Amino acid sequence: MKLYVFILMFTAGAMAFGAEMQNGRIRFEESSELKQTGKTVFFPVFIEQKSGDHLVIEGEEFSEFAPMRNEDRLAFQPDYSNGCAVVNAGRLAYDFSIVHPGEYQVWIRAFFPLKANYNHTEKMDDGTARNISDSMDPAKGSKTARKISSNACFLEPGFWHWTPNFTYRLDKGKHHWDWGKQAWCGGCLLDRIVLIRKGSPVKPEDAGMENRVRHSPENGTLLSRRIRTERIAAWQFEYAADPGRGSVSVEYSYDEKRFYPLKNRQRYPITPGRGEYLWIRIRMKNDPAGKRPPIIYHYAFRFEKRV
Repeated sequence: MKLYVFILMFTAGAMAFGAEMQNGRIRFEESSELKQTGKTVFFPVFIEQKSGDHLVIEGEEFSEFAPMRNEDRLAFQPDYSNGCAVVNAGRLAYDFSIVHPGEYQVWIRAFFPLKANYNHTEKMDDGTARNISDSMDPAKGSKTARKISSNACFLEPGFWHWTPNFTYRLDKGKHHWDWGKQAWCGGCLLDRIVLIRKGSPVKPEDAGMENRVRHSPENGTLLSRRIRTERIAAWQFEYAADPGRGSVSVEYSYDEKRFYPLKNRQRYPITPGRGEYLWIRIRMKNDPAGKRPPIIYHYAFRFEKRV
């Protein structure tokens, strides 16, 4: 069974929770419903094309995601497509299927805060990773040019733009689209992605979502591996959660049978008779409409060593 191992480095911020607390290690079992990227926990999304010659993917319909920094969050505004956009993503990937194979042009709806060269590297399936300048005005220069002499080549900042990405020849079936590390950063907003098959008259801004099905689990559970308490005098679990239109609950147990609600950042002493081991469980309920699913942006396990 695959394990997710996180070694949390000591930071000055940890001092706020007690001078004797130190960062510990926690391992979570792999879950069939919830996905982890780093210390981020969320419901993965799979988009299935059912018909037609295009496919719409919302920016937040990812199968892999982690913010650049612990304090970074998804952006929510009523005028965004589906009300949400990706900003400052350190990791980003999408999983989808194609029913009509062919050559597809990718378009993205993006917002750039400055007139500058914003770019990322991506690869489709097992293909070669390629870098593209997202903010390059396609009418003024090549979006894959490595040397750019003037800022005049870039799209005007402060506006939403539909800008072309790479073209991919996609076979029928499933595809994994990896946007790599530092996937979408610099304060840029990624709102919507549209793949349009070559020869189609559909424009990205007019592409509909009636020909697709969105798949994402309804509920999910993530259980830690047992944590030995022999040398722990006290412990605490810290997390930053946005329940969205679903829910997030975190619990703990000393016997893996009876679980109790865990209060964020609260210090829990290990008293005699508590048991040899500790388990932490994360349970999440999804938003059925997919408008604002729950997410945990980061977590940390800390403990006070028994003298």
